[in-house]
Amino acid sequence: GIIIGTIGGNKVTLPAGHSIPANGSCTVSVDVTATRAGIYINKLKKGALKTDKGRNDLLTTATLTVL
Repeated sequence: GIIIGTIGGNKVTLPAGHSIPANGSCTVSVDVTATRAGIYINKLKKGALKTDKGRNDLLTTATLTVL
């Protein structure tokens, strides 16, 4: 599916009608700009991911390294 994001925004969206199968995964890659190099930890709070099938049950983190 096509991921939608807005320049300068803070979220990406998988449009309605697209799905990730049970026990499947989804990798999202986006270009980002940061004010300085470093390591940034992105956190998705428990329940923050909203889908028609439910929400994330656990805190999820991802590391962003800006060179």
